[in-house]
Amino acid sequence: MFHSPNNLVTQINKIQMFKIKCFAILATTLFFMAAKMNAQEYCVYVSSASPKDNAGIYLYSFNEQTGNMKFTGKTESIKVSSYLNPSPNGKYLYSVGNGEIVAFTVSGETGEIKLINSQPVTGGPCYVSTDNTGKWVFVANYGGGTINVFPVDPDMHLGKIHQTIHHLGSSVNTDRQKSAHPHMILSSPDNKFVLVTDLGADKIYVYPFNEETGFLNENHSTSIKLHPGAGPRHFEFHPNGKYIYVLNELNSTVTAYNWSKLTGKLSEIETKKLLPEEFTGFNKSADIHLTPDGRFLYASNRGHNSITAFKTGKDGEPELIGYFPSGGNVPRNFFVSPGGSYLLVANKRSENIITFKIDKHNGILSGNQEISGIALPQCIKFIKK
Repeated sequence: MFHSPNNLVTQINKIQMFKIKCFAILATTLFFMAAKMNAQEYCVYVSSASPKDNAGIYLYSFNEQTGNMKFTGKTESIKVSSYLNPSPNGKYLYSVGNGEIVAFTVSGETGEIKLINSQPVTGGPCYVSTDNTGKWVFVANYGGGTINVFPVDPDMHLGKIHQTIHHLGSSVNTDRQKSAHPHMILSSPDNKFVLVTDLGADKIYVYPFNEETGFLNENHSTSIKLHPGAGPRHFEFHPNGKYIYVLNELNSTVTAYNWSKLTGKLSEIETKKLLPEEFTGFNKSADIHLTPDGRFLYASNRGHNSITAFKTGKDGEPELIGYFPSGGNVPRNFFVSPGGSYLLVANKRSENIITFKIDKHNGILSGNQEISGIALPQCIKFIKK
């Protein structure tokens, strides 16, 4: 078929325009794919309880889409870290261990941390967190039976202790509960209260909190008593703000509570066992976390060396899904990735981290990746790049 020169030019132009449009679509697609990948990149910080490696904190990169985790460095600014937590804006990281609290800056580009300063605490510290403004830092001192509040100055240095509260009390376990042992301290979602679990006294304390002055109101604090010998250790708020789930270390249970954000009152929903009936060996439960959507609840067991999974019911009741091997020995701490796709477990004695894929339909865990060679890993925290 004969084509005139004008028709031929027109057809060539159409082909060229089509190619340009295809290229533009491809470039746009690749851009958004790259942006999505970048949005799912995180820095992962792992604290170490062993001075043998001269590194209290290990740093990894993590991709939420692939689940891949890669070692990128470690710090020798501190030799031992018992627990970590970032500031609300992710620009600062706080660590406790060896009788002190340490503040770091976090590089948004690389995740590298640099020492700011440190302050002594009033006993053996085991937990650190900040209030929702980032102006106040809380420490629970298991060994000293105290809790501390520290101010953060405009230059982001930690000031000296702003407030110390001494806990008193004991319970039925003569090995672990001869005296008070605060184990975790965390502000409520609205920053109106600060809650403290005391393993030694079998109590949960609720302190009214003033974010302007930084003081916990000890005179108007309340507390609830748990089952004797429970040993409350860690807890987490449900994303809807209506429920709190408390992991009890000594009797290997989880207790669900209704939470009143108006009064700070806790009322028990129910308590569930974390171990199968046929298991009779030694166990100490350690950590507890929810998925970001609040649908699934997980708890770690040292001894049984497992992760217990629950579905959260419409009334906050935990419904057992099953038990999953932790992939190592003594799973002390774990963390659910911010996108809710993965669960990372730090197995302290086997010195490894296992990354589990979370099935978002049923909460079931499946193994994905192992990172080994970490000296006594204690705690895992994520910060978005």
